Amino acid sequence: MTRYLGIDYGGKRIGIAISDFDNKLAFAHKQIDAAEGKTKLAKIINENEITHIVVGLPLQMDGSEGESAAAARKFATTLPASAQIIFQDERLSSSAAEKSLIRDFDLSRAKRKDVLDKLAAQSILQAYLDKIARAEYLDILDENGAPTGEKKLRSDVHRDGDLHKAVIAAIINSNGEILLQKRARHKDKFADLWDISISGHVQSGATPEQALIKEAAEEIGIKITPRDLHPIATFLSKITIGDMKENEFHDLFMIRLDHPISAYSPKDGEVSEIKFVNIAELKNLGQKGELTPRTQWIKLIEEFLQ
Repeated sequence: MTRYLGIDYGGKRIGIAISDFDNKLAFAHKQIDAAEGKTKLAKIINENEITHIVVGLPLQMDGSEGESAAAARKFATTLPASAQIIFQDERLSSSAAEKSLIRDFDLSRAKRKDVLDKLAAQSILQAYLDKIARAEYLDILDENGAPTGEKKLRSDVHRDGDLHKAVIAAIINSNGEILLQKRARHKDKFADLWDISISGHVQSGATPEQALIKEAAEEIGIKITPRDLHPIATFLSKITIGDMKENEFHDLFMIRLDHPISAYSPKDGEVSEIKFVNIAELKNLGQKGELTPRTQWIKLIEEFLQ
């Protein structure tokens, strides 16, 4: 079971917050004297079965780290090794907590001091819980494409170059034409390039089929079912773009659909354009450098259609 503890560290006092068992809400727990921090924190961590500790990092307003951030990092080295340490930007957390005390409870300055730090810790922890609720986690795979049992944030997977699962699907009509989508200009990778009909990551715990159904609706506005999906092959693709390492096992599917182009609704911000092309036109786009670099699927689809 995963459970989080949030910390607002100060030279005199330490504010503490604890998550609920679903890790959705943070609750102010208590604040303790910094001098007693190590002993009391160890007891709280043990009693509440804490697995992760979120330490507020007091960055300066320009995002740089000063003396306060250095002190928070040094304090984090004294925390029990049994818990994973996570740092969370805490800019304005104390200010937000103090404003809440004034607005909601009209507490005097003296009384605010008695609860401010634990409410700041609550603010820090809630910000982190909200962030992971929105985050996309991916299952890590070994060199054979088998799950290792580890999962990581998508951003960390791309940073570290971990192997993970992705899905792609070619929508093919009765004329043998393939639907392509043009990726939006602001995308963090392969912007403004033509790509296969549907593509996406397989989030942790999901199946490739579930991922494709979700991506079809989100990217090009169509509803498909598992029966529409015909598996073709799995291939490994390794691409590095700047600091991003995209190392993916792709499950390739084929979808037979005769919808007119007007039946598709490309999502603004994801896809800028769609069109049908035949194999010759597809290869020509590749020769002109207008396709994403992940092109192994073209030969596989061509062989399938022959």
